[in-house]
Amino acid sequence: MLIACASTRTEAANSDWMSGHYGLMTHYTPCADQIDYYNQVVNQFDVNAFATDVAQSGATYIVFTLGQENFFCSPNTTLNGLCNTSVTSSRDLIHDVAIALAAKNIKLIVYMPSNAPVRMQDGTKYTVECAADQQCRRAVFQQNWQNAIAEYSRRWGSLVSGWWFDGCYNWSQMYAFTTGPNFQTFAAAARAGNANAVVTFNDGSGPYSNHTQFGDFSAGEIHFANQTLIECEGRWINGTDPATGALYQVQWNLNTFLGHAFVGGSQYTDDTPRFSNSYIANYVKRVTVNGGTCQLDVPLHMGGCHDSGINLEGHLSANFTSQLQSIAAALQSPAVSLGQNVAVGRPASASNTFSGLTPANGVDGNTGTIWASGTDGSSVKWWQVDLGTRKPINAVQVIFSQTDSRDFLRQNFQIEASDDPNFGSYDLVGTETLACYLPAYSDFFAAPTQPITHRYVRVTRSPSDPDWFYQHIQVAEARVYSSSAPPPTTMLQGGVLLTNQYIVSPTGKCFLIMQSDGNLVLYAGSGPNDNHGGLWAALTAPKPIGSYFATLQTDGNLCIYKGTGPTNNQGFVWGNFTSGQDFLQLGDDMKLSVCRGTGSSNNLGVLWSVP
Repeated sequence: MLIACASTRTEAANSDWMSGHYGLMTHYTPCADQIDYYNQVVNQFDVNAFATDVAQSGATYIVFTLGQENFFCSPNTTLNGLCNTSVTSSRDLIHDVAIALAAKNIKLIVYMPSNAPVRMQDGTKYTVECAADQQCRRAVFQQNWQNAIAEYSRRWGSLVSGWWFDGCYNWSQMYAFTTGPNFQTFAAAARAGNANAVVTFNDGSGPYSNHTQFGDFSAGEIHFANQTLIECEGRWINGTDPATGALYQVQWNLNTFLGHAFVGGSQYTDDTPRFSNSYIANYVKRVTVNGGTCQLDVPLHMGGCHDSGINLEGHLSANFTSQLQSIAAALQSPAVSLGQNVAVGRPASASNTFSGLTPANGVDGNTGTIWASGTDGSSVKWWQVDLGTRKPINAVQVIFSQTDSRDFLRQNFQIEASDDPNFGSYDLVGTETLACYLPAYSDFFAAPTQPITHRYVRVTRSPSDPDWFYQHIQVAEARVYSSSAPPPTTMLQGGVLLTNQYIVSPTGKCFLIMQSDGNLVLYAGSGPNDNHGGLWAALTAPKPIGSYFATLQTDGNLCIYKGTGPTNNQGFVWGNFTSGQDFLQLGDDMKLSVCRGTGSSNNLGVLWSVP
């Protein structure tokens, strides 16, 4: 499902720093029924450990809970007065967290409910003109609540970069007015101490909803585990303010949890990832490349009676460390232009087929048709496409059924690429384990960790249950993205192979690579990720690791030099001493040859050949 986003915006935006970056979210809601115990828990929170864990995730900001329905982790005279009792901690934890994060160049957004004082559970509810469960404007409450927010904002100033207000469910009865209290005065209170703070109001209605021109980014909440993580096609979401009729745009944002819920009760910190590392890392990469942003909720050791962690207060759950590291690595890798889908219309085949749902449906350009596996429950199920020739594979996208939401159809599979139609050997492009599954109606996107070039791409599912029904797999559409030409098979005079560059034979039987140890080596296989062993090497012993290059000189001599290239030649290493008008060629006979002539179409005979 693609939600169209606007590509441009004429006015400046407070959310510029969010675009192209991702953040975390964590619900700091320690279990404490008395303010004295709550103060003890807050005092134990290790802000430096917290900031270190966030920094290692690659996130540039985090949404941190100030409070929900009970206590708040920062002093506020207005709030305590409204509740006729102390509901705030003595320690200003928000201030301390912000300072620790700022030292690591990480911004802080504060999470706060829109109607917390009405829902206090300590028996001293603030009296307002309507009960909490009624739909009315509650103007007196709103004004008092905004006063408390403004006090917080002035206290922290620029240490807090934004506000994420939750529970704005009755926004049309409470906030959508042209006179205050309304969305405008609510946002103004949040910005009382920092005019550039970003603000959003969450009504829980979906990832692209926004109801006011006075917000800066969409709340973007995905609060069910089987909801699709929608794709972002651009930075902006368009809207019309229901109160003023003004047209506006807000930053595209998605907010969801990495575990199985935003708050998992007493087992919160024991939660485990619901996504595979590759799926969520690639999803975050796509969002940020397209100018969007997202916050991913991570369990936190917070202390209190719900937390079994000992001396871990402030640490993110270690169950998610690997996943956060995968996201950080994906964001640090250079963005790759996906190029064109080269699979559409190509020949497809499969292990078996159910009820006429043929393999060709997976490459017909229509996500409304599917290939479905047959009823043999004892064998591996697979579907594959023949690209016709070897092509560089930038990424593979598998779209599953758009009408069938059953979890087991989208787990325990992997994507493979090979030059062998029987996949005796292959490069692994991506995998989704049995422990994780994709949200309903979503797609799986994977990019190889290193450049690969292959002819065949396969989706494979292994048996995971004795009942064939639960080993079933469907493919609505498989897209293989390729942009540049495959590695060359020849080198003309003046050609250069820099360190780790290679050329490959026409059908991938062998490749020649310039290694960082100074050796020019011929290997069996289609490339570094498909290496089946050495066939020939220019040197009998390696050189010190460094930069080297190979070149077929204009005098016909194939040479190796130390250096980063012809303009940085640091000395001769090796040569084969051929001469004259010649070119270098790799053949599927597993030989490296220097031939007389100007190229493969003007081959006048072999001058030198190995092995």
